[in-house]
Amino acid sequence: MNCTSRHTASAWQRLLVLRGAAAGLLALALSACASEAQAPANSSQTLLKQIETEIGDAACSSDQQCRTLALGAKACGGPDRYIAWSTARSKADKLAALGERYKAERMAENMRSGAVSNCMFEVDPGAQCKAQRCQLGGGSGGALLR
Repeated sequence: MNCTSRHTASAWQRLLVLRGAAAGLLALALSACASEAQAPANSSQTLLKQIETEIGDAACSSDQQCRTLALGAKACGGPDRYIAWSTARSKADKLAALGERYKAERMAENMRSGAVSNCMFEVDPGAQCKAQRCQLGGGSGGALLR
C-alpha cells in the first residue's frame, strides 16, 4: 500500500466516524425535541380541559348570563378563539385565571416551536342564550367580567 492509499483510507475512516457521530447527535437532538414538544402540549391540553370543565354545560336562562372568554394566543398576538360561558354555572375569577394560564402556556409553546399564524384579529363574537345554553354569536361582544 503506498502513501496515497493509506491517506485515502484514513480519510474515509475519519469521514465514517464523523458521519456516525453526526447521526448520533441528530438522533439525540430529535428525541429531545420530541419530548420537549409533548410536555407543553400536555400542559396546555390539561388547562383547556380545566376550562371546559369549569364552563360545563354553560346553562342559562337569559342573554345577560352569557359571556365570552378569549382563549389561547396567536403567534403574532391576540387570542386563537373565544368560548361562551354562563355566569349561572361558572366563576368569573376562576375562568379568568385559567384563561391567563392557558394563554401564557400557548405563547410559550409558540415561542418554542417557532409557530406562525395568519395574524388575523379574532373579533369577540359575543354570546347569547339559545336553547338554555350560552353560545357564541349574536351578542355585542362579551368581556369576561361584563
